[in-house]
Amino acid sequence: MEPRKSIPKLINLTSNELSPDQIYILSKGLKFTPTPQKSNYTEIQDDISNFCRKLRLTEEFFDQDNEDGSLVLNKSDYTPPRGSVANYKQQKIIAKLIVLVNLYRKGLTKKECDYITNFKCKTSQIYGLPKIHKSQKITEACKLTKSSCINICAPNDLKMRPIFAGPACETHTLSIFLDILLKPFLKHISSFIRDDLDMLNHLPNNVEGNTIIVSFHVVSLYTIIPHKYGIEAINYWIEKYKTELPNRIDKKIIIEGLRFIFQNNYFMFDNQMYRQKSGTAIGTKVVPTYANLVMGYLEIQMYRRSKRKFGHLFYKFLMENWKRYLDDCFILWNHSLDMLIEFKDLLNETNENIQFTMECNSNQLPFLDILIIKNGTNIETDIFYKPTDSKQYLLFTSCHPKHTRTGSNLLDLSYDFDAFVSYAEEDQHFVHETFLTNIKEGAELRVCLHKRDFLVGNEIAANITDAIHRSRKTVCIITIHFLNSYWCMFEFNMARIESIYSRDGENIVYLIFLEQIPAKTLPLVLLELVQSQSYVEFPNDEYGDTLFWDNLKKVLCD
Repeated sequence: MEPRKSIPKLINLTSNELSPDQIYILSKGLKFTPTPQKSNYTEIQDDISNFCRKLRLTEEFFDQDNEDGSLVLNKSDYTPPRGSVANYKQQKIIAKLIVLVNLYRKGLTKKECDYITNFKCKTSQIYGLPKIHKSQKITEACKLTKSSCINICAPNDLKMRPIFAGPACETHTLSIFLDILLKPFLKHISSFIRDDLDMLNHLPNNVEGNTIIVSFHVVSLYTIIPHKYGIEAINYWIEKYKTELPNRIDKKIIIEGLRFIFQNNYFMFDNQMYRQKSGTAIGTKVVPTYANLVMGYLEIQMYRRSKRKFGHLFYKFLMENWKRYLDDCFILWNHSLDMLIEFKDLLNETNENIQFTMECNSNQLPFLDILIIKNGTNIETDIFYKPTDSKQYLLFTSCHPKHTRTGSNLLDLSYDFDAFVSYAEEDQHFVHETFLTNIKEGAELRVCLHKRDFLVGNEIAANITDAIHRSRKTVCIITIHFLNSYWCMFEFNMARIESIYSRDGENIVYLIFLEQIPAKTLPLVLLELVQSQSYVEFPNDEYGDTLFWDNLKKVLCD
């Protein structure tokens, strides 16, 4: 049978035969949502109640300063009544959590203590997501079939990715708090890669003719990191870069907090309660940051061992070329194959629990979503598609929000402005004279300003929400005046709500700091954006000034 290039839209892993109606609806894609015949009035009522509550909270608390510099704030006024916890273990965990927080209360603010201990928790659920692209049987069946649906009942080479559905488990808020404290350490890991774009920026244009493209993958990273080794790694980073922690924070709250999370990761499967006894607590917020720091620590040990075995030149080569995205590692290798095998053995000997598999090719190799191609001595890239990728787009008839179905390019045409600029009255000279002059507002770049573009006679709040909705981005000119302004903070909060509810979580807010502002004076939501690098500081030198405006125009036009 001649292989068929197109990939089937539906792979049935069960022993049940699907009906034509089931095949019809499932073939539209797993993201397709049928429009319900009847409205779910209970769900609509809950959504409206939650939305109204968030509006009331925004109105009441938006202008309150974060005077004590808390890193996290409790967004709920819910206090669990006595006896409300569904099972004894959950109640016991919460009680132990309160004891832990009280033990280190001296370094925490009242808001942080309240955030960590006072919340409505739910038991985590676990399920498996089939890794169909790693099953050879499914891949071969996809190549040979002519049908849009193939039936392969539980192939024996099918692996599952464990998924935890527990966004509000007993250690959820503690995990978020520790994640905020540990994230600043990631920038000190020389191999750290943020995403595909960051990886592309690290790839060279040319390599030597004998270069081999090599990738390494850590086997089951989250579940194999020993607790003792993980704590040792975190201790290393905290001691080496002490200034990354706020002075008031005792490192013991991080170490003991991590131990608490590891020892109390409960979940339900098939109506039975389980506790994860080894490895990292899967499903908790701090896990990716923790795993990254552990891998960074292992790499430091690997660098030292490589220097002793292969010499200083190889050590320097490794430091410059070894890159990693969580458990996936990459290097352009220009040494011998025998030396590559020795290096792999050295890598696996660094820690007996953390083991690597290796894949190499002299022509091309996928890494993340990038296909890296070596053409002679040139490095080229393309998008990488898994063998089982059906390349299926979301149908327009799916019951999704309009902006999701419309598509980014078409959606851009519906915006009247590229950016809405939010600024305090005291900073209007910078906006009208410096900002507009340097971005060269015109046909290619349209900016919305409240003094010029707001409709006369409309309420201020209505003008603000309308301007944000009609603009692709919202640029906030951050100064002390901005933080003290009622309407500036209102504009910032409305832009955040627009991101969450109307732009499918896409961050549309871009911060420009005109002056140095202590982190402790920033509201938490602003601090989160700063930590996610959605900001820039206004430069003071001529070269930096030119670069700043060029980059800003790219952000606004992108």
